[in-house]
Amino acid sequence: MSKITIARLLLSFAVVVVVGLVTSIGLQSHTLAQLKVKGPIYNGIIDGKDLVADILPPPLYLVEAYMLASEAALDPTKAVQSAAKIDALASDYKTRRAYWQASDLPDGLKRKLAEDVLVRGDVFWEAYQERFQATVGSGDAEGIQSAIKELGEKFWAHDAAVRELVQMANAHLVGEENAAAVKSASLERLAIVGSGFSVFLFIAGIWYFRRRAINPLKAISGYMAHLAGGDLTKEVPFAGRSDEIGEIAHSVEVFRQVLVSTQN
Repeated sequence: MSKITIARLLLSFAVVVVVGLVTSIGLQSHTLAQLKVKGPIYNGIIDGKDLVADILPPPLYLVEAYMLASEAALDPTKAVQSAAKIDALASDYKTRRAYWQASDLPDGLKRKLAEDVLVRGDVFWEAYQERFQATVGSGDAEGIQSAIKELGEKFWAHDAAVRELVQMANAHLVGEENAAAVKSASLERLAIVGSGFSVFLFIAGIWYFRRRAINPLKAISGYMAHLAGGDLTKEVPFAGRSDEIGEIAHSVEVFRQVLVSTQN
């Protein structure tokens, strides 16, 4: 069984630490790759949000309210049922309206939302509450048709504003995603370089420690074997160093001088 020297112990320690560092870096890189913009998890979240957006009409887009109002106009027997649903939509509209007004949207999008989409949405709700709601249960077919026509005009004006905002939001989103992807890739490269540099520094430190400490100790150990064999002619290596190795070498030199004096 070979003996475990300090040099071998140091080398084993270095190998274990380097393997640990490389494994840690690999796990971190894998995690970042999964979580980064346009990564698998990010895409899964976006797909889920897009699916919900495609299935359900959003509260700020009044298409469902207009559809229910049109249904009530065509079939007055459904007026009460439609009114209850429209009231719930109006409540959702107010909630999301307040939310987005207090949000941190970019100025252009927020201005378009506040000064166009929401303004036209509010006009739609005013027309619904002030005229259509009172007319739909009156039995006045002509009045109902006039009210739904007016409501349709308000809705289509709102619809145009919504579509313009959607185009603006899509353009903004593409720009933000591209910028985030570039930033993510840049930071990922920096992380890899930094991790690689850390591994390099560790390996360099181990090499330097071996060169400055382990190799001199081995040299002094070999020199002492020469002394034990009676060879006193060679000077002690590293005696000129001012660190601990130099102190050891100086002690060995004192021992050598004593042996030389004894021989003389």
